[in-house]
Amino acid sequence: MGAAPSAIGMREVRETPSVLYHGSPYCFDEALPSFTTPITDPECRRAVYASRERRVGLAFALGYRSIERSDFRRARLWCSQDEVFVAVRADLIDLDAESFLYQMPPTTFRTENGWEWLSTTKVVPLHRETVRAGAFLNFIAVVDDEFVYAVNEHAYDPFA
Repeated sequence: MGAAPSAIGMREVRETPSVLYHGSPYCFDEALPSFTTPITDPECRRAVYASRERRVGLAFALGYRSIERSDFRRARLWCSQDEVFVAVRADLIDLDAESFLYQMPPTTFRTENGWEWLSTTKVVPLHRETVRAGAFLNFIAVVDDEFVYAVNEHAYDPFA
């Protein structure tokens, strides 16, 4: 999750939510702390990251197409008022891939900045929802070589 709150415009909230959201292209029964940035980065932390915002969790659930490592650029995420947006190179997201949105118990999570939550211990999700990016990304525009999408609350569950 790594970007500063001012960079994505999240409002700072200090109270602990009843549930946090963690998105992943991987299916698992336990979330183990891992690195989100290269180990050489001084900001790098080994943790499980989550958000109080469902749409932010969905943005991190994106499935990416297999491309050359040198061509890979992660999606950029930002918020404006109550909207969540993602910008990504047009051929990078697999809109039909199944991904997963997890509801996490907040008990082992802490926030250092009011918007990004992290846990340094193993976390067992309360619930796992299977989602498809094509159902929660609304295409908005092409800017340079990136597609810009709005992330909506609805997510398709292929097993519902």
